[in-house]
Amino acid sequence: MTLDLPTRFRADCSRCQALCCVALNLKPENGFPEPKPPGVPCPHIDRKRLNCGIWREREKHGFTGCAPYDCFGAGQLVSKVMTKRGMKWPKLDPATADRYYDDMRRLMRIHVMLAYLHAGKVEDPSLLANLEVIVDGYVRTGFLPPADRVIRMLMAHNASVITIFKTAGGGIIPQE
Repeated sequence: MTLDLPTRFRADCSRCQALCCVALNLKPENGFPEPKPPGVPCPHIDRKRLNCGIWREREKHGFTGCAPYDCFGAGQLVSKVMTKRGMKWPKLDPATADRYYDDMRRLMRIHVMLAYLHAGKVEDPSLLANLEVIVDGYVRTGFLPPADRVIRMLMAHNASVITIFKTAGGGIIPQE
């Protein structure tokens, strides 16, 4: 499904620190040749340029899941916050890196929901407002609210959340 989205929900790899290639759990059933746990860099990242070293030949290497993947702008948002705080992958201590990888996974889900809400695929003004507050707070402070608080808010909008992810399809949502 193609969505007409505001720019902030369009992935822009040139403004990202290759977070999808590090933060996400990659599985063969999602178009990757072998499993890669979250937090482990893809072996094909060009660490100087922070992009894919095999992009033009990725399918030949079994990486068919890369091109259709979409972070909905979460990667560049986390990268922007990291840069603002003087953080740059791969020069992060493990605890800091893990926190930003978790932010990437969580914000990607939030951005998917926001994208579908902004595109008018689901009407839920209260959910939209709550998610925007989370993103605005992250940009301002560099921290997401505790996961349990976000989960409680999402549970209050369960029908909308389920509709969004059924519409979006399970393939775009990275598994923990």
